[in-house]
Amino acid sequence: MIKSCLIILGFIPLGMGFIMNWLMMTFSETVLPYIFISAAFLVFWTWISYICSGLKGTKKASVCLLNLPLFLALAFNLYQEIVLGYYFNSLLGICTQFFYLPILNISYTITSWSGHLWTAYIAGFLLICLASFTGCILKKHRTRSS
Repeated sequence: MIKSCLIILGFIPLGMGFIMNWLMMTFSETVLPYIFISAAFLVFWTWISYICSGLKGTKKASVCLLNLPLFLALAFNLYQEIVLGYYFNSLLGICTQFFYLPILNISYTITSWSGHLWTAYIAGFLLICLASFTGCILKKHRTRSS
């Protein structure tokens, strides 16, 4: 049961991506605060990881289960962009991109030297994993001090 909950929580970025896309399409004349959204998402993901840390056995297992949907979305994105050279013209192709929309501003800024979106997806995944491990470390230090 806890495994399922952790995996379901891993779909939060997808929901946030859909909301961001809707906002961008609905208010196309307005520039959203993308850097703030990305930073707030990383803080939020750190908090989620802090809460979920150690729920299923080890902290590493919790982080892996929480980030499993993001990893699968990364794998699909890399396959579509690098191997196929195009994105699926379906809900699957759209959803895999929406997973990384909340973090894309920071990750693309970091990888702007590349000019490829797939490097931004990898950087985004690494940033999200870093946020997850930060949440675990914070929980570990708080548990020790209590």
